[in-house]
Amino acid sequence: MNLSRFTNKVSAKRVNLYVAHILLFILPFEPKLVPPVLMLFIITNLACHSWTERVFYFKKRWKYILMFSSLYILNIIGLLYTDNMPAGLFQLEVQLSLLIIPLTVLTSNVINKFTLPELLKTYVVGVIIAFVLCMIYATVAFIKHGDSSVFYYTHLSYFLHPGYFAMYANMALSIILIYIFHSKDKVKWRYYVALSLLIICVFQLSSRTGLIVLAFLLFYGVLSLVLPRIRWRNQFRTYMFAILITAAGLTVSYQFIKSTRVSDVGKELTSSSSSAGSRLAMWKSSYEVFKEHPIAGYGAGDAKDVMQAKFREDRLAYAVVKNLNVHDEYIQVLISYGIIGFIALILPMVYPLKFVFKGTNFLYLLFIGNVGFNFLTESVLETQAGNVFYGVMWSLLYFTWKD
Repeated sequence: MNLSRFTNKVSAKRVNLYVAHILLFILPFEPKLVPPVLMLFIITNLACHSWTERVFYFKKRWKYILMFSSLYILNIIGLLYTDNMPAGLFQLEVQLSLLIIPLTVLTSNVINKFTLPELLKTYVVGVIIAFVLCMIYATVAFIKHGDSSVFYYTHLSYFLHPGYFAMYANMALSIILIYIFHSKDKVKWRYYVALSLLIICVFQLSSRTGLIVLAFLLFYGVLSLVLPRIRWRNQFRTYMFAILITAAGLTVSYQFIKSTRVSDVGKELTSSSSSAGSRLAMWKSSYEVFKEHPIAGYGAGDAKDVMQAKFREDRLAYAVVKNLNVHDEYIQVLISYGIIGFIALILPMVYPLKFVFKGTNFLYLLFIGNVGFNFLTESVLETQAGNVFYGVMWSLLYFTWKD
């Protein structure tokens, strides 16, 4: 009887692990696929552990669960003083991943430092296949219409907004860099092929934030291979060869893109009717709103209403017509939850760094740099794509700095 119970538990854990692989694989695909698979992961995870086991893991990791979920808890508290209850409840629904994912993952042992490497590989494969499919769709469209713009930005990003897809791709690239660093003196060509594909992916997506993060990641890769580990000569030569080949392949592509999103940044920054220019104007207006309620903010339900009223007052037509949020997660949190919320956002991002710098695995550092930089130009946690990505990756990477 006991043997049968043990066998059933092992089988349930195996099923839950398979579902985790599916979840990571489909993250960069159609967003509507993610919620049902996430729910299936949670259900199968609940079947893996007895209440006693789950309580054991909760007691061991409760402060990290609470730390990461504190922003969601503030959202609940914010309902007490919001005037727009429907918007506040909708925000709770959108950000549910910030509570449910760490609570599920960190109170179980299905995902751990031993199963994590293969899960991360599954994620990388998912991102690459999503990009290949986007390129196939773009190629078909190009053959039909002869318009080369189908290979760039929103036309290429078939499944997600290009800014989010670039963030996903940069995360996959970070994982590949870590695998390159940890393969010692061996050259595994599949990593370098993946590296090239992911560089092309971010470049073609043409997200300015994504391109900046990409540049930092590649620079980090060069420093990591040259400075502390000069003996990795084979890796360094192969890494530089992959970068040079990729750069050569992108040279032709740059001729199409240089006159649009990259070289027009200066013009857009001075125009409030453009995406980049409207951000600067919105951030300025946001500061005026923040000063009115700096400690606890307006509550998630009222934040967008207050900002839209301010945009109308400041005659920011582009922001009003597009019904934009402030396009900066830090400012978004300051307006919604005040300084208290800002601390709740920053603490789970920076606290784990003290463990990272004591060890040798810098994947969490690359992840938080990627997310943190995207927080500067997008209200990432206002969307399902941002919340699920952040919740899943933070919870998984816990096992790179804590066991």
